[in-house]
Amino acid sequence: MSALDEDEVSDLRAQRDQLLLRLLALHGALGALVGGALVAALVVFNIGGLGDLAAGRDGWFGVGLMAFLFALTFSSAAMGVAVMSLHRRSPPDGGRRMPAAA
Repeated sequence: MSALDEDEVSDLRAQRDQLLLRLLALHGALGALVGGALVAALVVFNIGGLGDLAAGRDGWFGVGLMAFLFALTFSSAAMGVAVMSLHRRSPPDGGRRMPAAA
């Protein structure tokens, strides 16, 4: 391989890595938004009394902690789904069977 070919290969790898990082960042941000929206819905609709607890003196610390953990969980799940959904060529099916030695 010449030096030009190696440069082209490294450029293609850098572009692929950039696309993968962009994919992960997008899905991570969307998952964090879903987690934050879920926590907001739990507080606004007072599910389980969370709205009443948040209205207390130190309730917003718990809501913030819950929002952070929900965002972390949902963004991790969304990034995992994105990675698992990447299309890869599967190995060809079939092949020749070798006769077994008797």
